[in-house]
Order: sequence, then structure tokens, then C-alpha cells
Amino acid sequence: MRTSAPVSPKIAQGIACILLANYNINKEQSRDTANAVQNFSLGLNLATVVVNIMINGMEVKHMDDVGSGLAFETVTKGL
Repeated sequence: MRTSAPVSPKIAQGIACILLANYNINKEQSRDTANAVQNFSLGLNLATVVVNIMINGMEVKHMDDVGSGLAFETVTKGL
């Protein structure tokens, strides 16, 4: 099974979201910590999206993987 990005940043992002739920932003002393955890989670999300875009951009597909809609590639493949 192939994953699109490393699993450890996604796990860290999930843990950050769980931690973020523990802070009450209505209390003044919790706002700075909640803001830092939210920024960390957002940064991991951005990094995951960038890695996925890079992986999908560099993916090379063979013409046999395209599907039956473009059948003429299988005829010209040997040329």
C-alpha cells in the first residue's frame, strides 16, 4: 500500500488538533498557547499539501495506465 505523504506529520497534526481542543480561548492565559498549537497544526497541514503536490507533479504514468478511453497509444507504443 502506497501513501501519498509521510505518515508522521499527519499523526503530529492529529495530536496537535487534540491538544488544541483542550485550550479555552476565552481565558486570557490559554490564548497564546492555543494560538501556537493552531499555527503548528496549520503549518503541518500546509507542509502536507505541498508534499502531496510535489509527489503528484513528479509522478510518471505509463500509457498503459491511462485507461481504455485512449486506446490508440497501445497501437503506437511499439514505434
